[in-house]
Amino acid sequence: MDLKILRYFLTVAQTKNITKAAELLHITQPTLSRQLILLEESLKVKLFVKEKRTIGLTDEGKLLKIRAREILDLADKTVQEILDENSVVSGEIAVGCVESFGAQEIYQQMGEFSSKFPNVVFNLFTASSEELLDKMEHGTIDICLLLEPVDTTNFNVIRLSHYEEWGILVRNDDTLAKQNSISVKELSQKTLILPMKKAAINEIENWFGKNKYKLNVAARYNVVNSVVYSADNNMGYPIVINCPIIDRCKDMKFLPIEPIKRTQSVVLWKKNRNLNSASSLFVKTLFRHYNPVLY
Repeated sequence: MDLKILRYFLTVAQTKNITKAAELLHITQPTLSRQLILLEESLKVKLFVKEKRTIGLTDEGKLLKIRAREILDLADKTVQEILDENSVVSGEIAVGCVESFGAQEIYQQMGEFSSKFPNVVFNLFTASSEELLDKMEHGTIDICLLLEPVDTTNFNVIRLSHYEEWGILVRNDDTLAKQNSISVKELSQKTLILPMKKAAINEIENWFGKNKYKLNVAARYNVVNSVVYSADNNMGYPIVINCPIIDRCKDMKFLPIEPIKRTQSVVLWKKNRNLNSASSLFVKTLFRHYNPVLY
């Protein structure tokens, strides 16, 4: 029995929802449905039963859920035992991260991985999304953490549970610093500093609707450091995603935008690219951490 299909089945059994399961598995809903039908046909039993708003299990499905969990646990344990006893994991892993709180989570995972596999060396890159994607395209980087929106067509994706928040950066002596947030309407009347990333610009312009044509843009930026300097020198109000660099600016205040605007952190690696054993193992480690329902 194919272990991948068992993981598909177990994910649906635990989420009780085809759409949600497909999202977790990073496959399309029709593909998942087709695989489940083939599983039922191969076993010659009905595994699922439709309930009011969820998908339940038949008695045969409940038994398979128990056995699938046991089989997958044994398979994972066997692989880990072989890895621990018969090989030393070594090599280099090139990881690129944009400045974000999500990056802190990845660094924590790297720290735990390094403790377990001390012969692995991480090569770390911090840059703009465009630079990191270019390095990944040319093979300089193996794994990348970016912030949506980003075109993931050519990449495998792990979405972090953490969401980053959009806002503006203001000086503490600015009158806006007395507010707890700023509305999109207020923002449309200010001099702004916007990111260069095209996908981010498109998202921001959508907030303003027709007013996007009237925005007063003083500058554009590609990295957060330049945003701090420009805001400190009264060039305008940068629209930014909150991150550790901004959080450490004692003379600045991050002002969230209302209605709340959030974006998700994503870990990417190229499809159809053969990662070395260390990078491949680190990807699997991240996948297990952020998708525990599948393991």
